[in-house]
Amino acid sequence: MTRGAPPLLRKVRQGGARTILVELMPQASSAPVRATAVRSPPVAEPPPSREAVDESIADALAAFDEDVRAAWAQIRIEPALWRCSDPAAPREHFWVIAIEHDEVLWLNHADDGINRSPFATHGAFDRYTSDRTDLIDVLEWFAIAIAERRWPTLDTHALPGELAGPGTIHRRQPTYWELRTAAGVRYRVHFRDRRGDRFAAADYPGIALVTEHPLLALRDAPSGSLFFNGTPADPAAVAATLDATVRAVTDGWRALADYADLGRDVEVALRAGHGVLMTGPEPVCSAVAAALATAGVTTSTLGYAASSHRPCRALILGRSYLLAQEFAFERCAD
Repeated sequence: MTRGAPPLLRKVRQGGARTILVELMPQASSAPVRATAVRSPPVAEPPPSREAVDESIADALAAFDEDVRAAWAQIRIEPALWRCSDPAAPREHFWVIAIEHDEVLWLNHADDGINRSPFATHGAFDRYTSDRTDLIDVLEWFAIAIAERRWPTLDTHALPGELAGPGTIHRRQPTYWELRTAAGVRYRVHFRDRRGDRFAAADYPGIALVTEHPLLALRDAPSGSLFFNGTPADPAAVAATLDATVRAVTDGWRALADYADLGRDVEVALRAGHGVLMTGPEPVCSAVAAALATAGVTTSTLGYAASSHRPCRALILGRSYLLAQEFAFERCAD
């Protein structure tokens, strides 16, 4: 390449900590285009204060019970700044908050994530990563592991009579919900292979554990993606109609937002005039398509793939619910 004629760099793909750049030779040159892989330029940001680190850890632990906090206590250390020698690291020092075997858990403040890296010498590690795992996720793994160890000791898988009637959802954990009846009796409802949940309110008028329910029927129905073409005269009104349609066909258990493509605002999508509107079970897609046809919008559906879900049950607590393959009930000590 001729000195003084710098190449033009154009980004063509980005993934993780690496960015692929294409180096284009000057027009006067007949040399071929050469692809060069380089690391994204590090962004130097100062680490958060020790007080901020302590506060974030405390906030995460507050969402979990004493068993998870005890598991965390076995690997935690007093947060300390360790040196990272990886050239990809945006700065030298990061907060290490736990040590598990030959790995450290450290806070990547550049992307606010918890990462794991091996280490050989206390105070330093040499592999920079950007996993963006939240501390809540790490603690949830602990909760799941604890629950798996306890599951064989739980032998009450039918809904206990003591739970009949109104009650309160006292605590929600990744592997169990704790309920308190009007009489003050407390139970932990353990579950495995959770397939969905909704917390509508702490208090509930009654409880039921069922194998047939609109939520289960929708889950077991074939699913597909609904495409549309055309802009209705009043997108806001049509979006409201579609939401009411979804609530009607699901007996009020689901809203349009539950199925909207990538969480998009449906009104904004309708104003765009085309695209994927939603992905959901066939009965819901068909009802929405009919409503769109009334508004002068054409639709088409891709697939209705047969459901491959394993059978599960629904625990209904008023308008709150849990969907899981297995449930077990544990009476708490008074």
